Amino acid sequence: KLFLGRYLAQQIKKSTWIPKILSSREFFESVSGLRTGEDYLMIGLLHQALPDEIEEKHNPQLFLNWAQTLLQDFKEIDQQLADPEKLFRDLFDIRSIETWTPDERKASASQLKYLDFCKHLPGIYLNFKNLMQENGLGHAGMVERRAHENIEFFPIREEEQFVIAGFNALTRAEKEVFKFLKDRYSAEMIFDYDRFYTEEPVHEAGFFARENIQFLKQNPLQWTNNNFADIPKEVTVYRCAHGVEQTYVLNHLLQQSLNSVSHENTAIVLTDESLLIPVLKQLPEHIRDINVTMGFSLKFSPFFGLLDSIIRLYLNQEQQKKSGFYHHDVRRLLRNSVFHELLSPSMLKKRDDLMNRIDKLNLLYVSASELNGLIEEKKWNTTSLFPKKAESKNLIGLLTSFIETLDKQYQTDEHISGKIQREFLFHHHEVVSQIKEVEKQLKGEFDLMSLHKIWKQYTQISKVQFTGEPLSGLQVMGLLETRNLDFEQVFILNMNEGNLPSARVYNSIIPHDLKKQNGLLVHNEREAVFAYHFYRLIQRSSKIGLMYQVRGNDLRTGEKSRFILQLENELTRSSTEHRFTEIEVEPDHKELADQEKVIFKSEFAQARIFEKFENGISPTAISTFLNCPLDFYYKYVVGLRENQELSESVEANILGDILHQTLEHLYCDKIGKKLTKEDVKKMKLASRQVLQREFEKHFEARYIFTGKNLLAFNIASKYLEHFFEKENHRLSKDEIHLYALEYELSAMLHTEFGPVNIKGKLDRVEQSSGLTRIIDYKSGLVTPAELKSKSMQDVFTGNKNKFLQLMIYSWLTHKQGVFNEEISSGVYSMRSYHQGFIPLVFNESHRLNSEVFQIFENELVNILREIIDPETRFEHNPKSAYCEFC
Repeated sequence: KLFLGRYLAQQIKKSTWIPKILSSREFFESVSGLRTGEDYLMIGLLHQALPDEIEEKHNPQLFLNWAQTLLQDFKEIDQQLADPEKLFRDLFDIRSIETWTPDERKASASQLKYLDFCKHLPGIYLNFKNLMQENGLGHAGMVERRAHENIEFFPIREEEQFVIAGFNALTRAEKEVFKFLKDRYSAEMIFDYDRFYTEEPVHEAGFFARENIQFLKQNPLQWTNNNFADIPKEVTVYRCAHGVEQTYVLNHLLQQSLNSVSHENTAIVLTDESLLIPVLKQLPEHIRDINVTMGFSLKFSPFFGLLDSIIRLYLNQEQQKKSGFYHHDVRRLLRNSVFHELLSPSMLKKRDDLMNRIDKLNLLYVSASELNGLIEEKKWNTTSLFPKKAESKNLIGLLTSFIETLDKQYQTDEHISGKIQREFLFHHHEVVSQIKEVEKQLKGEFDLMSLHKIWKQYTQISKVQFTGEPLSGLQVMGLLETRNLDFEQVFILNMNEGNLPSARVYNSIIPHDLKKQNGLLVHNEREAVFAYHFYRLIQRSSKIGLMYQVRGNDLRTGEKSRFILQLENELTRSSTEHRFTEIEVEPDHKELADQEKVIFKSEFAQARIFEKFENGISPTAISTFLNCPLDFYYKYVVGLRENQELSESVEANILGDILHQTLEHLYCDKIGKKLTKEDVKKMKLASRQVLQREFEKHFEARYIFTGKNLLAFNIASKYLEHFFEKENHRLSKDEIHLYALEYELSAMLHTEFGPVNIKGKLDRVEQSSGLTRIIDYKSGLVTPAELKSKSMQDVFTGNKNKFLQLMIYSWLTHKQGVFNEEISSGVYSMRSYHQGFIPLVFNESHRLNSEVFQIFENELVNILREIIDPETRFEHNPKSAYCEFC
């Protein structure tokens, strides 16, 4: 209306009354005498319209599964003036035929139920229509059908003149009403078409134009222009890696066009509303006047995640039939940035303590009292905000408490961001109020699944409308908001297949052929609507930028819109003055990313390495450097660590720790003693009980004997049985004296670049066969080949990590000088239990002496020199498959 008013003012040079301007909805409501009803009100009346024999009448949860779909179908039936009784009768016949089988088997219970539902549809439609009219309400279709019925009796003065402008895809009801006004009152109908697509018989953008020509018997329609031929177009397509990259491209293009095209003549069109905030953040600083003309779904608001987390807490609790809350849901809530803002510094510390406790004890479920420990009575007027269990009623109350508390927090924030947050909260509160109203009208409390479903539905369709100055500044719009507006320069973002045109997702109980027979829109016609909006938007533009992303998200593939391909083909054929270019956007960070795969040793890096050498460098750190120097840099120089997530089941590393701790506990009172078969027998009998105690240190007792954890427990128990059988077998051949368990050693290695402290922790040291023997327990698979080498240089290639670890342990033991001169070391693999003790073999011998250790020490110094050498770079090893951070 504002744009039309401005254009009229520019054309009319004298003072005059502005004509009455009505939207289609306003006009049809005035003629029909009905008001377009809110969704939540219509759902309640639709439920009342159900006959008692329909199961959904008594089960609101089932009803909500298809209520929105049925409302949409009723709306389309009325908009196209279809005969509902005939349509539903045909639908019943179609579904009856589908249940028939050649052997005349009886239809299933669900098929019979659906047939019964179809049989009642005419009655439901009529009851619903009467209830709506009694309340002075109507959906869009009812309003248009009633206007069609009333138009002959609607009081119109003879001198009134109608101009019907800017329409394209008219419903049957709109066509009949407009035709009546044209025939009776000489109403003038003005369209905004271009011969480029109206005269092409198969062009989808002109589909409804050709229909209107036929219906109105007027060719060409008034205001059919030839802009595509008259205005040379410069179309540039930008192929971007991902969605946000488009916003950087847009920023650059707006900077470039600063002097050539005014902002008032530029439109940014978003086919995906989730890009709105990133686009606004990336606009150049010099652009002050911005007008956003599009709705922003509440599901993209910062509060959606918080409220969704709260509902999921109780929904999953109900589904899993647990007294506490599932740890993933608790984590989602505790990590939410908005929830974080609600906590005082002392409560934040409590939150961190709770998260650490969840990790440390592997708590799968968290109690309501633990969550309530984060709630301050002063802020919430309660210390029991989270009930132990929730039904729909008190969960809605909980959501309301969060919304109202957040609103109080933002009341003092006068900044624009605070006002936007309060606007979001207002709409969230409105959604919760609507759900309460629907629940009241349905006369039955929702289960939590239905509450979550309807909450997501309403949040998705609820839009926050941004306001600005429409007549000045840069325009940021959705595609539908561009109707009848012209811009010299247009940028359209996210022009991917599935966005423009939209994906084929239209829920309906009416099959495609029946829709077509009754004049209801099918998918091809819906696509024609999008095609018209796209071509009409660019028909008077001279500069057009189209962007799409090549990386898909969700189930989308990242394919560019077929409208782009179509436009390229058409423009190059239609005129030589049009220019069409496609550019692949190279990310600015690509070169940087390549550079970061190689890092030079800075003074900081060298200082950190010397610090590591002084405090002690472990076999694992040296192996990491050999496998991938860059991974060593991230882990041991920078100090990066992966987040430790709670494990619901026993993972390999945890199982290894548990087995180590169990063996340490069983053998601890045997240190310094000679082992006997009686000792082994007792340890074997006690092993299952000790194993359970070690499991309970990692998992709550109630979760050990269920599911995967029970399997892991039984496997670990079997490992221990086989271990003690092998231990018994060894005692049959030789004496074993146990010297140490979990033995920590370190030795200083003096080099030309300074002393280096090498440290390690030995699982077990014993004397057997006249040798000092070092045993390393492994819960994983180990083969004899991994512990064999003929060259010490091969050990430092990164392919012999287990050999290197044992050699360092053996060298440390040798340096201590406490045990025998000759040392043997090896692995006991729990998974390879049939092999028993697997010895380390160097040059065909399992005995390691001072000569071997000197060779090893020389190679070790070479590697340490390479680690500290300032000329050597930290570079990623492409053959390394297990880098955590590269």
